[in-house]
Amino acid sequence: MAFLIEPVSGSLLDRDAILERMDGDVELLDEIVVLFLEDLPRLVAAMRESLANADAAGLRMAAHAMKGSLSNFGSLPSGTLASELEAMGRDENLDNAAPVFAYFLTSLERLKPAMLGLVRSPVPLS
Repeated sequence: MAFLIEPVSGSLLDRDAILERMDGDVELLDEIVVLFLEDLPRLVAAMRESLANADAAGLRMAAHAMKGSLSNFGSLPSGTLASELEAMGRDENLDNAAPVFAYFLTSLERLKPAMLGLVRSPVPLS
């Protein structure tokens, strides 16, 4: 399996499309972004720990939660990679999970600034 994370032309996130899914509720968008960014370190740590312990079930659960959180923001490379990691956990085949997780982390680093661009007020990152 080969995964490529290429720069996306334009913005990674379509604020108007995301707002449309939220019925134009800007406060809800702000809240979801803040909650996602606050929960991100915990979910990444759970995925990292699951990989370190070869815990397929733990990876499946953490990747599933991450995929669900990312789905609020549309189709993203990070969401696709989280889905791949979830499938690896479900199939109890972690042979390629480490490189996929590395791509996943890279995709998240590219996503964070775009997330911050969605909100109206500054959000501290941990």
